[in-house]
Amino acid sequence: MKTGKNVAIVATLDTKGNEVSYLKELIEKRGHQVLVIDAGVLREPLVEPDFSRNDVARAAGTTIQEVIAFGEWKKASETMATGAKIIARRLCSEGRLDGIIGIGGTMGTTLGAIAMRNLPLFLPKVMISSVTFSPFFHSEIVSKDMVMIPTMVEFTGGITNDMIKTVIENAAGAISGMVESYQSKPALKRPLVGITSFGMPALKFDEWAAPLLKEKGYDVAVFPGAGSNFEEAVEAGAISASLDIMAAAQLVNEVCGGINVPSRTRFEAGRKRGIPQVFAPGVVELFSCRPPVETLPRHLRERKTFQRSALIIAVQTSREEIAKAGKIMAQKLNEMTGPTAMLFPSRGFSEWDKPDAPHNFRFYNPEARAAFVEAFKENVKPHVKVLEFDLHINDVDFAREAVAVLHDMILQRVVP
Repeated sequence: MKTGKNVAIVATLDTKGNEVSYLKELIEKRGHQVLVIDAGVLREPLVEPDFSRNDVARAAGTTIQEVIAFGEWKKASETMATGAKIIARRLCSEGRLDGIIGIGGTMGTTLGAIAMRNLPLFLPKVMISSVTFSPFFHSEIVSKDMVMIPTMVEFTGGITNDMIKTVIENAAGAISGMVESYQSKPALKRPLVGITSFGMPALKFDEWAAPLLKEKGYDVAVFPGAGSNFEEAVEAGAISASLDIMAAAQLVNEVCGGINVPSRTRFEAGRKRGIPQVFAPGVVELFSCRPPVETLPRHLRERKTFQRSALIIAVQTSREEIAKAGKIMAQKLNEMTGPTAMLFPSRGFSEWDKPDAPHNFRFYNPEARAAFVEAFKENVKPHVKVLEFDLHINDVDFAREAVAVLHDMILQRVVP
């Protein structure tokens, strides 16, 4: 009787067959069942898979002969990645997948990352890769709950050195331990509200809002206002409602050419799921650039700047830029399908947006702030609730107002 967990390995067995064979052996020694998915195209597999490259191509709606005939590696690899993803999702829906692990270089990493995307949030996902932290790796293609294990050295057709062997052994231990702990259907006792934030030096909002939400019976998760973790959690169905304070800031970065830009699904996830969403324009008076300041374009060097850390320079936005972001924000919220509100705290949008903020990081500009509000109001549609409060975004009373608005939306949605 099988008592272990089910682990899938996805790789190109024509080039990584020996590594996969060793990885499978290690996982099986720990008592787990392994299903190997072959997404190779170039040659016949070096080891026998459970799902052949013919199966993978068929899952993608074609044949391996047609894939080979593409004569274009990018198209072929994308097709095989799609087939592997469909097989992985099928295994998951059948209750035959407790974790998945991939192994590869540039193409194998891309293939594995695509295959793992859209699998359930926190289902164990591990990628052994020779291109982690390299210019060839693009973080936007991966699930943000995927664990990357760098090899440090290149794959050269087998277990040719102790470094590769050690990495594979570590990875086998990692995926085995993860699947042993994984619960496919965790008990969610309370609805989860997601809050986006920017760190305590700028936004204390979540410090006040989180306990207020918990008092009302919600669980709370605070997400960084950078990257795409938040929208992936919304897309995965993990979040029931949101207090999104950083969406506007990411739009400002996009307008100004900053680094903290929104992902392509930043607003799409909420629109598709129709969850209750309360927005407020946190930290729109500045955008983020990479240091040193001497490398900024000349027109930005003439503005007020502040180096927040070794990784980020804050640059002040102009009235025109912030107004453009306000217009785009309205257009984005107009597309929402669920209860949606925009809240404006008239006394300031961040800790730096105060007349008495320390001079070196004072980005107080009420005229620019007013331009954002005006542009938003001119372009927003009536179904979006717009509320203004004579408060600062970091006042506890503003958090109370935001929580009350969201709680009312949730109640109206669930109670006829």
